[in-house]
Amino acid sequence: MSVIISTFFFPLKKYNIGLGFIFIAVGFFFSTITGPIWLLFLGIHPATFSSVDYEPLFPWFGMVLIGMGLGDYFYNGNIRKFPVPRVPGSLMRALTFPGRHSLVIYLIHQPIIILLLGVLTNTKVL
Repeated sequence: MSVIISTFFFPLKKYNIGLGFIFIAVGFFFSTITGPIWLLFLGIHPATFSSVDYEPLFPWFGMVLIGMGLGDYFYNGNIRKFPVPRVPGSLMRALTFPGRHSLVIYLIHQPIIILLLGVLTNTKVL
C-alpha cells in the first residue's frame, strides 16, 4: 500500500523527512487507541487483536517517507552526493547472494526454525 501512496508524495522531496516523523508520531498515538477492525490498516485495532506480521500505515509509511526524503537529499537530480568505495567482486557476490536467493532462503529457514523450536520446547511439530 505504501508504494502506491508514495507516488503522491514525490513532489514534496526533502519535506518528506519531516512528514515521515509526523506519520511515526501519529502511529505511536494510534497504537494506544482501540477501535473497529476496519481501521486496522491505520494502526487502530480491536483490543483482542494480535498478529506477527502486521504493519499498519501509521507509523510504517513514515519510514517510507523518510527514505524518500533522504533519497532526494543524497541523490538530488539522480546524482550521488557521496563516493562509494569499490568492493571486490567476490565480496560483492557474497553480499548480493541473500537478495538474489531470498525466496529459497525464506522457504528453507522457516521449517528449520519450526523444527528447532519443537526440539527446544520438546513439542511435536509434525
